[in-house]
Amino acid sequence: MKCPECKTENIQGSRYCKKCGKKLINSEDISVQIEKKIEKVAKEFGEAADRLGRKLEHGVNKSGNSFNQWNDKVFGIFGPLVWSFLALIIIRIFIFGMEAIEDDFVVAGVIGSVLYGYLLIIFTSILIGTYNTYLLRKYKKHYQLISPCISSICFIIGLWILSKIFSAIDAEIDFSILKLLASFIETYLILIFIAAILISYGAMLLSSPFNKKRTA
Repeated sequence: MKCPECKTENIQGSRYCKKCGKKLINSEDISVQIEKKIEKVAKEFGEAADRLGRKLEHGVNKSGNSFNQWNDKVFGIFGPLVWSFLALIIIRIFIFGMEAIEDDFVVAGVIGSVLYGYLLIIFTSILIGTYNTYLLRKYKKHYQLISPCISSICFIIGLWILSKIFSAIDAEIDFSILKLLASFIETYLILIFIAAILISYGAMLLSSPFNKKRTA
């Protein structure tokens, strides 16, 4: 190990030069310093990311609360109905788009046809889902035990309609994978529904202590 000051060769691992007494920097010290700097940077980055996440979460929650207050003030209990009709209009426009490109893309026409055939069920599911969210927000203490079940019902309706789309596409272009998926969904629909309910209630139980901690 050569001294950077007087160029004297020293024994490997020496901390000071045997001739001039200047402190030596060996490779182990450099490695330790680099490791400490990396740990410091990683820690600072993690803290910065955590602060940013909290700010974003606060911003989103604040915006969501402001929107909910405006929505409740303007529409009241009819808010979910208004937004469900808006969703219905968007879906209807989407169906028109699928029908418009049917000649060039057969699958689009099939999807549009299935959605149109189940449009009333889709609208009902959206309406139930939006009122479920509304009631949970307004009457959480009394309604939170019912909400996961309602959410699971809406989910299973959507999954069932998806299986119908898969079946219709398979019937049109003979796509065996979609046929298998549709058959699987329809066969195990009840089991999937039960699993969805259990997951929803499990998520609710797990999030309860966290929500209490945030509220405190």
